[in-house]
Amino acid sequence: MRKDSGTAYLLWALGFCGICGLQRFYLGQPVPGVLYLLTFGVCGVGQLIDLFLIPGEVSNANLRSSGNHNQQNIVVHVGNNTSEFANEKVDSRPKPKTLKPLTLSHRILEVCSTPHPISLSQIIIATGEPIAEIKKEAEELAAQGLIVQTISEEGVIMYKTH
Repeated sequence: MRKDSGTAYLLWALGFCGICGLQRFYLGQPVPGVLYLLTFGVCGVGQLIDLFLIPGEVSNANLRSSGNHNQQNIVVHVGNNTSEFANEKVDSRPKPKTLKPLTLSHRILEVCSTPHPISLSQIIIATGEPIAEIKKEAEELAAQGLIVQTISEEGVIMYKTH
């Protein structure tokens, strides 16, 4: 029989009336249920902890009752609604290759693609690379026509992509 979080929380709330642990019986855990009944929810601490554990315990109880321990739950969020689907097979498709880390040239181009030209010091801060390497790479990118060098009113060399 499929367990419901709402019912488990309702049984948990009976702890305020002094009847602690009924949620554990409902979820198929009689030993902790008896312990909670005899110790008033382990002096209330166990009851409080269960407030946060109930969703996971409900999922575990539903997995145990289905008899399929390899089952994978998929939760789909659409707007404010949440739906849960059980997927019998675990996805065995190969994972896509991870992208190579960006080269220094790519990182400089990315930093220079802002709406306004930026200075060499801003590129150094953004990339974290040594000044000499940034200067050399920026000059090569400018020579290839990938970035444009301009001089600001203050006399600072500024860089921008086309």
